[in-house]
Amino acid sequence: VVPNLHVLWDGLYQIAGYMTILYTLIGWPCFAGLIVMIIAGPLQGVIMKKLFGINRKMVTHTDARVKTTNEAIQGIRCVKMYTWEDSFKEVIAGSRNQELKFLKEQAYLRGFSRAYMNSLPVIVAVVSFAVYAVFYEGATTNASTLFAAIVAFDQLRFPLLFYPMILALIAQAHVSRERIESFLRMEEIKMNDEGESQDKAENLTNGNDSPGTYKRKDDSLNNGELKVENVDIYWSDPNVPLAIPEDSDASSVGTRSSVGSMKSNKSSKKSKGVIVQIDTEMQSTENIRYPKRILGDVNLNIASGDLCAIIGSVGSGKTTLCSAFLNEAVIRGGSIGLKGSVAYAAQVPWVLNATLRDNITFGVPYEKEKYDKVVSVCQLTHDLDLLEFGDMTEIGENGINLSGGQKQRVSIARAAYSSADIFLFDDPLSALDPEVAKKVFEQCIVKLLKGKTRILATNQLQFLPQCDLIAALGKRRILEMGNFDMLSKNNGEVQRLLDDFEINQDSSPEDDEATSERGRSNSIVSLGEIDKTSTRHEIEKENEGLVTAEERNVGAVSWQVYKKYIIAGGGTFFFFGIIFIFLLCTAIGLCTTGWVSVWTSDANYDRNSRAFYLWIYALLAVCLGIFTFFRSLLLARFSVRASYVLHK
Repeated sequence: VVPNLHVLWDGLYQIAGYMTILYTLIGWPCFAGLIVMIIAGPLQGVIMKKLFGINRKMVTHTDARVKTTNEAIQGIRCVKMYTWEDSFKEVIAGSRNQELKFLKEQAYLRGFSRAYMNSLPVIVAVVSFAVYAVFYEGATTNASTLFAAIVAFDQLRFPLLFYPMILALIAQAHVSRERIESFLRMEEIKMNDEGESQDKAENLTNGNDSPGTYKRKDDSLNNGELKVENVDIYWSDPNVPLAIPEDSDASSVGTRSSVGSMKSNKSSKKSKGVIVQIDTEMQSTENIRYPKRILGDVNLNIASGDLCAIIGSVGSGKTTLCSAFLNEAVIRGGSIGLKGSVAYAAQVPWVLNATLRDNITFGVPYEKEKYDKVVSVCQLTHDLDLLEFGDMTEIGENGINLSGGQKQRVSIARAAYSSADIFLFDDPLSALDPEVAKKVFEQCIVKLLKGKTRILATNQLQFLPQCDLIAALGKRRILEMGNFDMLSKNNGEVQRLLDDFEINQDSSPEDDEATSERGRSNSIVSLGEIDKTSTRHEIEKENEGLVTAEERNVGAVSWQVYKKYIIAGGGTFFFFGIIFIFLLCTAIGLCTTGWVSVWTSDANYDRNSRAFYLWIYALLAVCLGIFTFFRSLLLARFSVRASYVLHK
């Protein structure tokens, strides 16, 4: 849009300049051609509008195809294991066929637009010369006048026909601008030098609608201490109304009276699904929906050096509470304060495209003794022995060469190596086998990190007796809080969860035996692999890395590549037919120029009348437009067919 935006003002100067030239050459009949161009301009705008509409529909199928292809590549092991190749192939082919359908329509419209633009200047020139011939019967037509007028008409088409195109581009850019604006105008988390959140909302009512306070460096607390007082936690600003899609479940958001939301009269306008403009008419006739509170009236005090377990059923808000500790959620009403550095192991692990050692150290200076200890307690020693280059093995994008459990243990090891004051573990043990999870918990979280503040969100209730503090979540709040001895004696949420846990354990003894047997089998396999690779350290081998330079051919493209493309597009006969149409269009263009030369050679119209030359010139222009359209049509069919065959 930006490079072509100047056509809006530069085009006016071009039109004025070319019209001045034409007026000096043929007089006022030049305005007849200008009128024809102005009338023909909106059709080009309609074509461009349809092209943008087709493109918007096509990209949805393109996104779906790319997403499915990426999922298949990322999970290629599961695809191969369950023989899902044909299923993925059908889904990808379906998206590709829909994409090609719109691509074909787009190519046809572009072909018509190209033919339309190529033939229009000649038709405009014919109209102008016809008017010139009718009103200036005695005037002679010399070569300099005729050629100069034709060139001027040919150049005049660009500013006139590009105006609708630029306006359509501006409309498309306006949509993109609104989408970007909706992101840039989202509320930001601002921190001052003391680590205090500066979240100050406007036009808020009293109570828990008032902004909460987050202090990362609270001097009133001991190092490693965390304190939460009277906090309500939301995933988005509760004072900003949401746009609810028609097919969404309204239970995820709350409603307020439209009368009480008149204060949102000046809400910022955002794209759909984020924030919407609320005008007075809507407020008076419809309910406005707001985000629901995830957790309310949260009070929690974790002393320095304690191990705190956050438990609860699925969807009770454990991850939300962890996000609030990190100031990644919206808090209202109270305050969250902590003191010291924080290390975080997320529920969904992530790894860098770097060596395993770099993933664990994560920018912290390498200390061999400390590093070996962290690797040992996180149960990564055997994994390093199995890797070809040990901890110097390069990890692929998204940890492609690591299992889910390995990635989770690397995430835990990264946190443990950081030597932070507060460790936040968002249910990382759920991705590990029971035996491995027990060892990681006891050796890493309990022993290695002893003396540090540890917060563990988990559903592994067998670890609760070793925790100093337990917080049970449910019904959008903290139901119980205390140590294990106290809570296990009460007939409350913790006891209910423990009873359910014991029932599940008793009802699946066969699964436990299978898990233990699998663990023993894996141990035997691992030991066997270690024996086979025990001599690896004795062999000097250069670590070339996982990601290597892409292999590619250099020089001229081989004939076999062209041959394959031609066959995929429809064969040699179809290909040479398109070449013939191209040559025919070029020949008609040369004939048009040659006919102008013949016309100017008969300036006094001794051989033929002026109408004869005009009609032949117009016929050549129409033929050029028709063959240009068929040329574009056949080329589009050839390209789409080749794309379909090669993709298949």
